[in-house]
Amino acid sequence: MANRSYLYSANLGADGTVTVISGISECRGLIPVSYNALLSGEPRVVPSLIWDNPEVPALLGDYAQGVAAFERMLDLLDPSPAVAAARGLLETHLRDPQVMGTHFLLEPGEVFVLVEDPFADQAQQLLDECTGADVAASLATYVNREGVEEHLGRERWATALYYAVADAK
Repeated sequence: MANRSYLYSANLGADGTVTVISGISECRGLIPVSYNALLSGEPRVVPSLIWDNPEVPALLGDYAQGVAAFERMLDLLDPSPAVAAARGLLETHLRDPQVMGTHFLLEPGEVFVLVEDPFADQAQQLLDECTGADVAASLATYVNREGVEEHLGRERWATALYYAVADAK
């Protein structure tokens, strides 16, 4: 089994309770830049829903703002088949009412354990990468330089992930 990062759609209750709606995507061995864009809407660190360890964080970001940032990032990328496929993903997957929630939830713990840095430091670095004046433009510059296929989610985008949170549909 490879270590994965998991992206879910979720709703945030008035009491701060996070309830997962659906799986969105998973990626083996890394956290793709596409996840950063999707998390960039008012991101914050929250407790993990899949790890039974209070030191392992998850990240939560506004769903609608994240989709808008992802779309803006795609607009700034050099044209390619991978960018075209990601645009299709927006319509067929991320805008599907059965999948949409109020927030995205990223569970990066399996990837975090691959690095010796403390979980809190890794979460803060990821949070920093998801915030800023124009996150979409910064991420697009990085993706154009480093490789589109790798960072647009070379893994599958699906509602059924390797690790399914118990309260998801």
